[in-house]
Amino acid sequence: MSVLFLALLGGCGAPEDEVVVARVGGRILTQERMRQEIPQSLADSLKELAAEEFVHRWVEEELLLLEAHHQHLEEDSWVDRAVEAYRRKVLISRLLDQEVLTDTLVTSSVIEDYYQDHQSEFIRSDEEVLMGYFVSEDRDGAHSARTAWVNGADFSEIMAGEINLWGEDSVVVSRGELGALEDKIFGMGVGAVTGEEPLGERWAVFKVYRRYPAGSVRDLPEVTNEVRARLIAIYRQEALARYLEGLRSRYPVEVNEDLLSGGSDTSQGGND
Repeated sequence: MSVLFLALLGGCGAPEDEVVVARVGGRILTQERMRQEIPQSLADSLKELAAEEFVHRWVEEELLLLEAHHQHLEEDSWVDRAVEAYRRKVLISRLLDQEVLTDTLVTSSVIEDYYQDHQSEFIRSDEEVLMGYFVSEDRDGAHSARTAWVNGADFSEIMAGEINLWGEDSVVVSRGELGALEDKIFGMGVGAVTGEEPLGERWAVFKVYRRYPAGSVRDLPEVTNEVRARLIAIYRQEALARYLEGLRSRYPVEVNEDLLSGGSDTSQGGND
């Protein structure tokens, strides 16, 4: 089966639109359709798994669709309303992507100005530490990393010299996120390195870079991505407002304000 999938994804002698990968009743899944769904950049092993999963899901969906048609559910008024509602959302989303939600450039100076004007929104509610950590499959690997750290090596140097290590540098954590190690790490001074700490079946080493008391303001580098996301949302909302204003000048809009304010009984379809 897996060899067949790879052969189909890689192409064969017959025209693509005539190659049938799967069939459910009178419905067929073609090679071309499957190739469109499976990224060709994937490694063969991942491509094989993705293809098998896609075909499995397609067969299940087609079985369910056949039964839904057998029960004439396409004639259900609820289905019609749901399809129309979804169609409206897709059309609007496509229009906004095309006309409004284009890439927005947010400069560093604009980010800094926003940060300076909204620092009260970036206050820490809990004590935090900025730290790095290494994890190793065995204690010897963790010990080697700890020794290098204590002797002044930086994170990248240690990572480059050890093949059985992984970890993260410059991670901000709050109280409540470190489990059994919390009291130890939050009780350490800046620059301190833990011993080799058991972490399930692995071993870890932690180093504290900075400490931040509750109530302090987060540094700009910590919140740059958040500020950028806020500004993009603001710019897009403003762009949408301008776009809608232009549409109002092109298409007539009438709203019965009396009905909205309760001036008429909307529960009645008309007068007897």
